[in-house]
Amino acid sequence: MVRNLLQKFLKNGAIYNIELYITQPGKLTQNAFIACFNGTYRRDILDAYLFEDINEVQEITEKCIYDYNNHRPHDALGGLRPVKFCDFSLNGSSPVKVKEISLLHYN
Repeated sequence: MVRNLLQKFLKNGAIYNIELYITQPGKLTQNAFIACFNGTYRRDILDAYLFEDINEVQEITEKCIYDYNNHRPHDALGGLRPVKFCDFSLNGSSPVKVKEISLLHYN
């Protein structure tokens, strides 16, 4: 099962031209964005709910991601919500200088 999931992940990465970078074990600072997300996810989802099944985990996670992108201001984006930041960026009028931002869309 894990092998099939990994194969799908790698195939989709190749289709969408996504480069994969593997961090060294125990070196969370190599990807501070993921470390930050993992902490937020743990506090806001895993520690806050008792789940009945995996479908409930997915449903609550989707709501959290929507809220995170559409309602929560982000310091790294000058206090803007990611959706608003993208609107500015797509129009070429970003009010914030950001070194790098990665937005992934999952279907």
